[in-house]
Amino acid sequence: MGSSGKGGTRLVADRRYGGGAGKPPPPPRQRKRAARPRRPRRGGILGFFAGILAFFWRVIWGVAWRVGAVLGVAVGLATWYFY
Repeated sequence: MGSSGKGGTRLVADRRYGGGAGKPPPPPRQRKRAARPRRPRRGGILGFFAGILAFFWRVIWGVAWRVGAVLGVAVGLATWYFY
């Protein structure tokens, strides 16, 4: 079937139920979170030593939990394999 010669009109289905679609609902508003106030940093010589201690604690804890996780997986796999 060829075109009827009307040009580039698009075929559109009838609107069967109700009028138009109406306005789309407004997008949900995003709530801004209140910024938590940061703790003030310690200053002076006490702050210097506290910073060094905190740095070493973060390094030790970062290594320790990873070693613990690997050992836990190893023990679990050994138990699964041999039991």
